[in-house]
Amino acid sequence: MIGIVLQSGANDIKIIMAMLAVFVIGAGLTKIWLRRQLRNRGIKVQGTIIALEVSYSSENKRLWHPVFQYTTLDNEVVTHRSALGYSPCPYSEGDSIFILYDSTEKDNFIVDSFWGDFVGYAITLVGVILLIAFLQ
Repeated sequence: MIGIVLQSGANDIKIIMAMLAVFVIGAGLTKIWLRRQLRNRGIKVQGTIIALEVSYSSENKRLWHPVFQYTTLDNEVVTHRSALGYSPCPYSEGDSIFILYDSTEKDNFIVDSFWGDFVGYAITLVGVILLIAFLQ
């Protein structure tokens, strides 16, 4: 039988923080993998930002949610409000963007952009740095 004995105090916190870092790494790698899946099998079409809707954070900060619209190859118009709010918003109403969507799930899409790809790598890198810091 293998048992793990944890010492109280600093070691407990290090272990918890290392586990958090592993979770962050997993989140980053998942984002990279999901984007890669759409890049490999998704369909690329032109889209438009048709509106910017406002919400407020718990600190009463104004957040802008872009509303994306694109037409599939089957001539189905898909409209989707981003759950992610921005402040400041990187988009303006009327902006033209490229969308990659899943042909089997037309609501499953990504905005085809460098920054969208970069986010997964940045999250993973932060997780690795945290893991290294907490394991020392």
